[in-house]
Amino acid sequence: MKKKSIVLSFIKGIGIAAGITAAALALCALLMKNVETGSKLLCGIMIAVKVLSIAAGSFVFCKAAKKKGALCGAATGAVYSCLCIGVSLLTKTAGLSFAALADVAFAVVFGAVFGIIWVNIFS
Repeated sequence: MKKKSIVLSFIKGIGIAAGITAAALALCALLMKNVETGSKLLCGIMIAVKVLSIAAGSFVFCKAAKKKGALCGAATGAVYSCLCIGVSLLTKTAGLSFAALADVAFAVVFGAVFGIIWVNIFS
């Protein structure tokens, strides 16, 4: 496949992952405003959203690449996570910490796992 289309599919995958996250954040904000929820429940929901977002982004990228799934998925997870950290730094809702580094590692591992799964499905 052409490099240009692979790069575009990578950007599209990151955009889809960010869109899923933005929609989930909006729903969580609405939920928090209208329903009394615990922070543990919200934390669990956001982890599930992160995993789903990385899976969707990896799906788009790996569908175009059709090889090197671990690398494609890990790249998707890393860029997605760094994008999330960048947004939180810009909005001053969080800072750089060990938790942010752990978040990037989490995203890379899950991205690699999903990348392997998607490439094997598309092969």
